[in-house]
Amino acid sequence: MGSLGRDRGDIETIVAKALEKERRYGSAAELAQDIRRYLEDKPIVARPPSTTYQLQKFAQRHKALVTSLAAVFLTLAVGISVSIREGHCGATGRPRLPMRAHYPTIVESVPCA
Repeated sequence: MGSLGRDRGDIETIVAKALEKERRYGSAAELAQDIRRYLEDKPIVARPPSTTYQLQKFAQRHKALVTSLAAVFLTLAVGISVSIREGHCGATGRPRLPMRAHYPTIVESVPCA
């Protein structure tokens, strides 16, 4: 269900469209449908469609999915970073020494533990 504090802008947009003479809802059923969409955390018709708004509404409806995907991407990023670092340190077979000035790279600037 929609939260009044979180989606106050949507409620204001619905009311503004209902009151405007130029772009008013065609019927009470259209107004009711927009209110229903608001209560279901779906994008409302009164607001112009934008990718950001629709993604935000999708994230509100599917919090577990979005959180899981974010956790997977974070885990992958950390895993790749650790693999690169360990691969570099393991390939040299020695503790990390100061980098030569003529070969600065991101991987080699990370100290091996």
